[in-house]
Amino acid sequence: MAPKPRIYVSTPVDANLSKDQLNFKKKILLQLANDGLDPQEFHVSGIPAQKSWSFQRAVDLMRRCHGALILGFAQWQDMTPNPSVIMPTEYNHFEGALGIAFQKEMLIIKEEAVSYRGVMFSGGGEFVLSIPQNAGSSWLKS
Repeated sequence: MAPKPRIYVSTPVDANLSKDQLNFKKKILLQLANDGLDPQEFHVSGIPAQKSWSFQRAVDLMRRCHGALILGFAQWQDMTPNPSVIMPTEYNHFEGALGIAFQKEMLIIKEEAVSYRGVMFSGGGEFVLSIPQNAGSSWLKS
């Protein structure tokens, strides 16, 4: 039996997600598994399930994956510019850049309030799917 294709999952830790964000994440990861893919998430599943995140471990894992899923959930707000800017976790940018550098197939999903900056930039050559804020798992059925 051939191994399942590994998918690098870039997402904030569950403790930093809202209820809707967590439900959406769980539902999409379940869908990946049901489609025969093997999600790889630090501290959670696959090769890095029992490993802490580091730059080198992220590089090593991305090399072993077939693709990457970047979940750009709203995490923090910079009030300095006017209007303010809502950003995802900083790890999304690093891990997304790894996926681009290693020419991995990528799915980038961002909440609509998250700024089109960094790896979420729609003009950067990768398709970025914008979803409603706090879409929750029910949105995936629509």
